[in-house]
Amino acid sequence: MSNLHASLAGVEVTFTTRKQEVDEYINFVRGIYEKEVEAKYLTGPLAGQAAISRSLQKVLLANSFLLMYNIIEATVYNIMDSIYSHYISEGVEFDNLAPEIKLTMMKIYKVTASDESIKTCINLSKEVVVKAYEMLKENDFKLSGNIDARKIRDISGDYNFSLMHDKELTRNGTGLLEIKTKRNKLAHGNISFLDCGQDSSIDNVVKIWGEVKLFLEGVIDGVDDYLNHSKYLN
Repeated sequence: MSNLHASLAGVEVTFTTRKQEVDEYINFVRGIYEKEVEAKYLTGPLAGQAAISRSLQKVLLANSFLLMYNIIEATVYNIMDSIYSHYISEGVEFDNLAPEIKLTMMKIYKVTASDESIKTCINLSKEVVVKAYEMLKENDFKLSGNIDARKIRDISGDYNFSLMHDKELTRNGTGLLEIKTKRNKLAHGNISFLDCGQDSSIDNVVKIWGEVKLFLEGVIDGVDDYLNHSKYLN
């Protein structure tokens, strides 16, 4: 992730900033578990040291899944936004796109891939790309609460870019599914923060977060290569 394509400047800034946020938070929670961090009341009748209960530790640990999911969805959202912004700024026309991307855009319009529908899309040309972008962005690129490694692989296939990550070191993104599942259960009230934390461990969270960082960096690098080499063109 160095010298990224100019279209990915916003992706890089957001990813770096949020990665630092999650790093800091998980290091803080790990410090609590390892007795390196203590909480204290600075004023009032309880001034002095205050122990962090075991249940509060678990609640704090559960929050890690919200922060990790936040950076996952934000990164994918910004990548999608950057890809379409690049198409538009470069004046890319529909008939010049790779077949996979044409099919993806036709699906956005819910158009069947008949000869007539293809002709219609080709006649619209640039307008198709702009309208597809507008429709997707209006619906947050259909990402809300749905991002895991399989979804990212589907998107990479739809837009013809590669995921440049070490499958062994990232466990091929397996941890993203756990993050998505726990985030959604917490968001919809299907599980309490305490129960979520009890079902996890600080070592597991640290491990998953390390894998997620490598996986997302691989996604960004793949899109960087995609834009630099115009792999979106037919």
